[in-house]
Amino acid sequence: MKNILKAVIVVGLLVGSPGLLLAQADKDFTEVRVIEKTKTRAFPVRLEEAKKQFEDRISKAKEERVAKACKQAQIKIASVKEKAQSFQARHGEIYQKWITKLTDLSARIAAAGIDTTTLDSYIQELNALVAQNISDLESYVTGLGDVSVVDCEANPAAFYSALQTARATRALVVDDTKELLAYIRSNIKAELQSIKQQLQDNKVSAPAEQSTGQNVDGGTQ
Repeated sequence: MKNILKAVIVVGLLVGSPGLLLAQADKDFTEVRVIEKTKTRAFPVRLEEAKKQFEDRISKAKEERVAKACKQAQIKIASVKEKAQSFQARHGEIYQKWITKLTDLSARIAAAGIDTTTLDSYIQELNALVAQNISDLESYVTGLGDVSVVDCEANPAAFYSALQTARATRALVVDDTKELLAYIRSNIKAELQSIKQQLQDNKVSAPAEQSTGQNVDGGTQ
């Protein structure tokens, strides 16, 4: 029981640390406006809604300006893509560690006789949020690649459109990350706190019950 209690405390501290992911997301993907969305909607629908933030018809004059500056921009975008790919790899590893630790912890808690129905449902939902976040991040990396390879001088409008799509996808990624961390704080950490309290209560009541049983046995002899 003591070891399980320690595990609950450690996992509760480890899982969903805002400084671990959200700070990095804000650093890598700056100037992002968070949009309202329903996580069950398909990516193309959510992307179109996000793109509305960046709608800006490109005029002939702007096409000329884009064509002159786009090659230099593509060099910078290639660098951003490398960072995004590194961020993507870290995301996957961190999320998998969280889910593995939570799943293992749930099994240990259940073995101790405590109901884990709520925790298990939260872990299942966390899996869905993680899958969405990783999928959107993969789309963002792909979008950055599209921006980097388009012949921007010959077709500045296509370059500009690809850039707007990448910006919109980036907004979804940061929004996903915030939503995921908020879900962990509001649901999983709260449930772990409740389980911790149950374990502490059981720890206190066990010696009292044992003592009562010994007194009863002693009185009958």
